[in-house]
Amino acid sequence: MNDLICHVAPLGMNPDWIKEGLLYYNWNYLIILTTDNKEYIELANKLRDDLILSYKLTEERKLDSKIIKDIEIIEFKTRLTLDFIEVIKNKLKEIRKVGYNIYFNATSGLQIWKFAAYFIGTIESLIDKFYYIPTDTDLEGLVKPLEIYLPIPISESLKNLLLILKKEHITQKQIVEQTKFSKGLISRYLKNLRELGLIEISTNVEGKEKFFNVTEKGEWYL
Repeated sequence: MNDLICHVAPLGMNPDWIKEGLLYYNWNYLIILTTDNKEYIELANKLRDDLILSYKLTEERKLDSKIIKDIEIIEFKTRLTLDFIEVIKNKLKEIRKVGYNIYFNATSGLQIWKFAAYFIGTIESLIDKFYYIPTDTDLEGLVKPLEIYLPIPISESLKNLLLILKKEHITQKQIVEQTKFSKGLISRYLKNLRELGLIEISTNVEGKEKFFNVTEKGEWYL
């Protein structure tokens, strides 16, 4: 585990949905979002106590920051959306400066908070992963969350290349021949698509040529 990961999660009546996100993606820092309702505050504190107990260490042990687990509860005394946006934006900026990747668990809690968080993710690069766990999921085994991808700017040239890769099992050389673009330009386009997570190099190797697959994320943009 190389990256520091912070999960931000609105609290609902079933804290297990927060635990499932932590289990699937791992974590170093958790921010629990709750209203000032007494019942929810008690749930948030119990969840924090349960998780801290699981990772409790002696004071003498000095650990690398990547395996330290921190938990913070943010309590909102108002339901005003703009207040929520201001608080969360500032908190995410603070976390980002420390070097965390930020994952937002949109499974539980107030719907308006989820919409507001998604809005924040679309206008600023403060959320790396926005995910949801279907609440009818059987929790007996490891649950794979559904990722809700944030909008990214894609030029028409990149989108056209993405369409070609979706329709055909094709190499870089064949793309150059088909589009009449230079090898250098196509190479740059392919690099851009890979960096955006929209394509990946195929594991089905045929000779020395590389083939490319459109990822699940890439399908969202077609």
